Amino acid sequence: MKAFFETFIQHWFFTPNSQCPICGRILLHTNAYFCPECQKTLPFNRAHYCLKCGRPLIEAGNYCQNCGMYAYPFSGGFSLMHFDEQSKKVIYAIKFKGRPQLAIFLGQMMAKEMQSCAWIDHIDCIVPVPIHKKRLAERGYNQSAYLSEGLKIGLKKNVIVNKHLLIRILDTPHQIGMNREERCKNLQNAFAVEDQAKIVNKHILLVDDVNTTGSTLNHCAQTLLDEGAAGIFIATCCAVE
Repeated sequence: MKAFFETFIQHWFFTPNSQCPICGRILLHTNAYFCPECQKTLPFNRAHYCLKCGRPLIEAGNYCQNCGMYAYPFSGGFSLMHFDEQSKKVIYAIKFKGRPQLAIFLGQMMAKEMQSCAWIDHIDCIVPVPIHKKRLAERGYNQSAYLSEGLKIGLKKNVIVNKHLLIRILDTPHQIGMNREERCKNLQNAFAVEDQAKIVNKHILLVDDVNTTGSTLNHCAQTLLDEGAAGIFIATCCAVE
């Protein structure tokens, strides 16, 4: 009886989205993943953003400073939110607090906001930025893979998610605190394509949680292009201004 009662309580009250990732408020059996107050404060990137990487722009123009300075191999990009204190808590939840269902929900939100992107109909395949197998074993999941699943659901298109096409062959250190040059050095030769035949002449949507300097997405995109991909578009949950 005790086990039944505990299961009942867990099912009806403590659902996978039972706690707001921003303020920690308990959400009692709801389809929402954020409390109403925090939902209003999410820093959605709906105004002016870089046409190449999706980064929010703080000045006039079509491209961010990074894309203006560096020859990133993206053909277009999108980011759902600015990276601030609110969205930082969301990323932390999907990355370190065992909230893959939240990542799927965010992927669906990304898909809804991406409908206006001119390149969306060119996508053949969705590929999440991979994490090393050691980190995957520690964390239990790749948050970018769950974002990708949400995107597939939300886009409602005949497009596949290939979680294993791009692999991370080097267990590189965490990049928090590194500048662009340090990140580039850290990621040198870190990625590889497992099945080249599946990407030749394909337009790929590369998905990650955060676009900080663009280094990770840059290395992943270049790896895919070197193996025959026709074009790379990127989608991230958050991007740093």
